[in-house]
Amino acid sequence: MKRSFRLGTAAGIPLFLHWTFLLIPAYVLISGTLMGRPPFGMLADLTLVTVIFACVVLHELGHALAARRFGVQTKDIILMPIGGVARLERMPKRPQEELVVALAGPAVNVAIAAVLLLITVPFIGISGLQDPTSLATNLVGKTIAVNVAMIVFNMLPAFPMDGGRVLRALLSIRIGHLKATKIAAGVGQSMAVLFGLGGLLVFNNPMLMFIAGFVYLGAAQEAKAAEVESSFEGVRVRDVMMTRFDAIPAQASTEWALQYAIAANLRELPVVSSGNFLGMLKIEDLAHAVANGPTDANVGQLARTHVRPVQEDVSLFSAIEQLQVSELNTLPVVNEFGHLEGLITGDSIRAAQRFGPLLRSRASSPLREPPDELRQHLVRMQVG
Repeated sequence: MKRSFRLGTAAGIPLFLHWTFLLIPAYVLISGTLMGRPPFGMLADLTLVTVIFACVVLHELGHALAARRFGVQTKDIILMPIGGVARLERMPKRPQEELVVALAGPAVNVAIAAVLLLITVPFIGISGLQDPTSLATNLVGKTIAVNVAMIVFNMLPAFPMDGGRVLRALLSIRIGHLKATKIAAGVGQSMAVLFGLGGLLVFNNPMLMFIAGFVYLGAAQEAKAAEVESSFEGVRVRDVMMTRFDAIPAQASTEWALQYAIAANLRELPVVSSGNFLGMLKIEDLAHAVANGPTDANVGQLARTHVRPVQEDVSLFSAIEQLQVSELNTLPVVNEFGHLEGLITGDSIRAAQRFGPLLRSRASSPLREPPDELRQHLVRMQVG
């Protein structure tokens, strides 16, 4: 991921640290030095920062693992100064499932705070957690406080934060996904304005203003996505997929495939083996292989086999979500046996968005055969 550092994986999910996160330890060290804070004190502050973001990782893992239960995978988790983001492939479709996923993150913070309280308070009391002379107990006390703050803040109904998603899920049960999203987005944007005014006029807190902007834009994007999904309602992959396309056999040489892609003005190509989909190939992959690889390499060795195809009876919006995750502009369509049947591209999606109502009205009607004179003309065009 650009501008991010990979930390490793957790539960099979890649963890990334955005470069802006480094501003936090830099701020701790610079401000501590200017204030004359001793090195041991700055080390304690850095330890607290590390613990806080460990709690953030666990919070995001809560979302990710809950989503996995409903068949939704998580692309990665990104840590930033304002918190973490678990990038799910999509949100669960059923409101009850979205409700579980939204609550799973704060539930982790509840568990962390509860466990720490149970293992410390019976021995040292609440006041012992605030003892500044004990680094360990003071760190535990601050960790509990941070987790409680995360619970309260995340459960505010400021869509697309967790509380806002809970609100949308509850509304969706009664009034449907689109209306619920618009209401939740409106509430989220209103709260973002309040955050921003509070950060500017009351608390003089730039971070709160930044969070307000993040929430406001996030709510707008979610509302737009819901409108797009609504425009594709009833449209299936079969309604818009390309059935005339170019595919490269796996045994073809990379040099030949590059020449063909350039001549045909193709940026991405499906690779097939005996007619079955094998993977996708980008022209950049071919160019790099021809420039640096062995001369006898074939395209089957370069194909991006992690690309998951869709079947023609799935909803177009589901295909769009999968296309976004693949980071390609082309999505293969296969039948139940894995045979390549068609392609979905960005152009076909834009056409579907423009003519979606017409597609829905015609979706249940069988495609009529053209007149003989038109069929002959079409055959000549296809052959030529």
